[in-house]
Amino acid sequence: MPPCATPSRSGGPNWRANGTGPKELAEGLQDSATKKLEELADQLESELGLLAPPNDSFKFFADQNRVGDDKSHWFRYQVIEAAKALGYFANMSSYHAWARLVLVMAGRSEILLSLHVLGQEYRGVLVGSVCIYEKDQQGDFVYPASHVVALTDEPFQVNYKEAKETVADRFAEWFDQAVIKGLAVVHKQL
Repeated sequence: MPPCATPSRSGGPNWRANGTGPKELAEGLQDSATKKLEELADQLESELGLLAPPNDSFKFFADQNRVGDDKSHWFRYQVIEAAKALGYFANMSSYHAWARLVLVMAGRSEILLSLHVLGQEYRGVLVGSVCIYEKDQQGDFVYPASHVVALTDEPFQVNYKEAKETVADRFAEWFDQAVIKGLAVVHKQL
């Protein structure tokens, strides 16, 4: 077992260990996703921002939250709904980080990447899910999420033994396909 994945009390790997382990790998994936979402938000803003109807505005932005930050508990409902659709248990108590793209046009849609633990307890596998959902917005008030749809057929899985380079390439392809599908859903709603 590599030094980054020391045994936990349950005998499985410990993602909290120092070094380049699953937590650092997940942070790298999150950074990569956030960068793509920020670039996409900028592109949408420059290409569609001027097309907004009079007295209305289109807004596009991306943000993220790391494990332990003040917003790491956000999006529990959306993550659980996506996990149900994909047939697994999403453990956000052990690890949860997210990145999202917010699209405010005729309505408000959000594409959410969630990175979390697969199953009741950590056994060396972290997963990612991507979903899209709508939020009704009246002025500055945003209502809870509705119509949560998973954008992939299965979650992205990574275990503590995988090489960073292999995971990054696999993740990029999986994530890009999910975002393309999410944008197609938004396009149909216009």
